[in-house]
Amino acid sequence: MNDIIYAGNVLGGERANVKRKYCEIIYCSAAKKAVVDGEQIALSSGDILVIPPLSQRKISSSLQDICLLIDKSMLYFKHAAVIKDDKAGGIYSACKQAEYNYKNGGSYGVLKALGGLLFAYIYNCTNNKFSPVVEKIIVAIEQNLGDYTFSLEDFMRALPLNYDYVRKLFAKQVGVSAHEYLISSRIERAKNVIDSGVTNKYSNYSVAQIAEAAGFSDPLYFSRVFTKYCGVSPSKYILEGNNAVKKAD
Repeated sequence: MNDIIYAGNVLGGERANVKRKYCEIIYCSAAKKAVVDGEQIALSSGDILVIPPLSQRKISSSLQDICLLIDKSMLYFKHAAVIKDDKAGGIYSACKQAEYNYKNGGSYGVLKALGGLLFAYIYNCTNNKFSPVVEKIIVAIEQNLGDYTFSLEDFMRALPLNYDYVRKLFAKQVGVSAHEYLISSRIERAKNVIDSGVTNKYSNYSVAQIAEAAGFSDPLYFSRVFTKYCGVSPSKYILEGNNAVKKAD
């Protein structure tokens, strides 16, 4: 989760993320403009621009800007977001440490730890506006990702608040519906199962087994949703991962 696979200048990040499969975090050292999926965004010095996977972007950059690419990000932004750093400059500090460690051959463990730290800083900077009921829904989703019997709608209807109010409140505060948050979280879990290289006793997990581990009871539905979110089918995603391992060997 939240694995930093690149930390450096923006142009290098552009080359490393040509397929737009990674979440991109850009620390801006000066005022500039960006265009993400056709939307113009004005940025000030010290702003942090978070760009979700599969987004198209154009941004002017300087050597002082820092670009990080995050694989298996747990940041749930449907659209690009501009984040303000905390008073202690925690996000900037984490970005600088990641840049230094990446350039100097830092260990995977260090970069992974910094990825987790960066996620925590951004989460705290963006989610302190969440109401208690929205936080409760998020916790319930994360606790039941692998349980295909979990009914999010039943859970939300059981809350001591009007269902439509809760549904709209979640979408307003998080940026996506509770259902989409659940589905995207389960797709990330499926990707993590595949990327981990974990196998059962005899072979790689089948698509059906991966679907079940990610909380999907129907493998066909899982395949359709996975393809929608990832741009490739689960089978092709597994094949590409296996080919990458063979090339590395």
